[in-house]
Amino acid sequence: MIFLKNHIKKLTGFSLVGIVVTLVSLLLLYICNELLSFNLYLAYFISYFLSILLSYFLNACLVWKVCPSFVAIVKYFTVYLSSMLIGLGILYALESFLVEWNHTLISFLTIPFTMLWNYIFVNIILSKVYTDLKAVLGKNNIPFEFIIMDDGSKDNSYDLACSLEKQYDNVRAFQLSRNYGSMYSCFAGLSLCKGACALPLVDDEQQPYDTIVEMYRLWEAGQKIIIPYRVNRDDGALSVFFSNSYYKLMNSLSDITYPKGGADLAFIDREIIDIVNHSVHPRNTMFIAEILRLG
Repeated sequence: MIFLKNHIKKLTGFSLVGIVVTLVSLLLLYICNELLSFNLYLAYFISYFLSILLSYFLNACLVWKVCPSFVAIVKYFTVYLSSMLIGLGILYALESFLVEWNHTLISFLTIPFTMLWNYIFVNIILSKVYTDLKAVLGKNNIPFEFIIMDDGSKDNSYDLACSLEKQYDNVRAFQLSRNYGSMYSCFAGLSLCKGACALPLVDDEQQPYDTIVEMYRLWEAGQKIIIPYRVNRDDGALSVFFSNSYYKLMNSLSDITYPKGGADLAFIDREIIDIVNHSVHPRNTMFIAEILRLG
């Protein structure tokens, strides 16, 4: 009942913010088109830009309950950039076909399309990791369970994770009571996994999924710990310098040795999973550090 109450409260908040932002967007379109006589596309850009900015601040303060930050704003705009481009494309098409129509009305017609795209886009981003992984592992006849650990997020990530759980039998979604940090989330996920092996994976898709198949085959051959690492880095000279310097410093100060190029994940056997679950406390440590120490 508590979860349902929180879910309804969050959904209500998102809906109210959406209504307010939509009304403001319509007002801005009217002002730019009718009162200021701006170019159709300039008017659309200004109204969309200001509406997204308003949407972020309202959601941050009223729904997510977090302090607004410049980095978060940039990420928010990046997500919705595709929506703005879609809207401009639809605007161009509508203007070409509806030559005699009022510009403000044409601009209004783009809103349902961009709202639909935003919904589709968010769901695609969340499920992309799963669907891509399923395609690669399915092609190689590798069964798997997919555990989603939500580290106390303030947006609707967990709701979308639960939606994915309902769609697929091998997906399980969990949410920590608050934001404990990625390492706590990683160790919590390991305590919940039921399989004969496991691979904690960040959902940024930096790890090529074909390498997961290679690691699985090595595990089948008897390896209990497989640690992938970069042979070459294409991140630019400055990024490579700082990365190499970091791992050299870590190697000199700690009792473990990181491979050249660094490492941040590991494919581990059930025996190692049980050792980690029973012998390692997640406070002030990292998953890869504990695995390197065991290996």
